[in-house]
Amino acid sequence: MSEIDKSGMPTIILMATMGAAVSEFIAWLLIFRTEGYARLKGSLDRANKSLEKQQGAAALTKSKGKEKKASMLEKQVEQTNRDLNLFRMRSYLATAIMHMVTFFYIKSSYDGMVVARLPFQPFGFVRSLSHRN
Repeated sequence: MSEIDKSGMPTIILMATMGAAVSEFIAWLLIFRTEGYARLKGSLDRANKSLEKQQGAAALTKSKGKEKKASMLEKQVEQTNRDLNLFRMRSYLATAIMHMVTFFYIKSSYDGMVVARLPFQPFGFVRSLSHRN
């Protein structure tokens, strides 16, 4: 069996951490600081506050008009939340792509080297993934 590369594990952890930090920064830069995201987030917060007030008023008076308005506000909150989830999905996609790039780089850098040994025998499908080259 080949010798374990003692310097490999801290380097791998550092590269994975840096990849995660870079992906979060890219997501913040391209998605979370944009005007559209901030507008949707503010709209969702306002709609939730209005809905809480309306539901409280509808519960006290049991008026059909207030219940109908609360129902309309619920639909507005659902729609805004759906739009906000589209922005978040972009963030998840950017993060996934960055992680794939990072893991590909780590895999190609340490191809054929033993960087750690497991203290147990993994399941067959895990063994096929972890014992390459």
